[in-house]
Amino acid sequence: MDVINGVTVVKSAPNDELYTRLIEYIDHTKGVQGSTFSGTNLDVRNVLLQEIFPSAGITQTILTKLVEAEISKYFYVHKAKFPYCRPQKVHEMQILKYEVGGKYNVHTDAFHRHPREVSVILNLNEGYEGGDFEFYHPNGKEVLQTVKQEKGTLIYFPSNFMYPHSVTPITKGTRYSVITWLA
Repeated sequence: MDVINGVTVVKSAPNDELYTRLIEYIDHTKGVQGSTFSGTNLDVRNVLLQEIFPSAGITQTILTKLVEAEISKYFYVHKAKFPYCRPQKVHEMQILKYEVGGKYNVHTDAFHRHPREVSVILNLNEGYEGGDFEFYHPNGKEVLQTVKQEKGTLIYFPSNFMYPHSVTPITKGTRYSVITWLA
């Protein structure tokens, strides 16, 4: 576990079954393209979860809780370092797929219509190159920290304007991750 300048990086024991099901689903779903994001983006809360876990009859609420449990498992590490951090629940959740050339340009996660306090990234796989997570100086021009993620790596950081970040272009393979925001 590393904590640098408000960022907490935790290498957890991966939940292979959950990660595999999420990857299988996004591979068979058309997501959306954004202006700063080049890849596939799927809002987990709008997923027909019977398609992810058909034999188990798992509902959307149960899948969301499985992902929330995975993220919450290590949130105490971040909160211990930053006791005034107050988020109570997962506000939104998305699955992101980056293929070769896929990237996310420099941005912040705080918006007027979205009450986001802490951003959380959960990396679902390995076997790709590029796709590093970079934090920038608040001016958005100078890289301050680069995080190379392994399967199961969680990154917690404030969603505000002081933490602009990006994902570098994928040069080989496909990168999958869950992004969520705590409010």
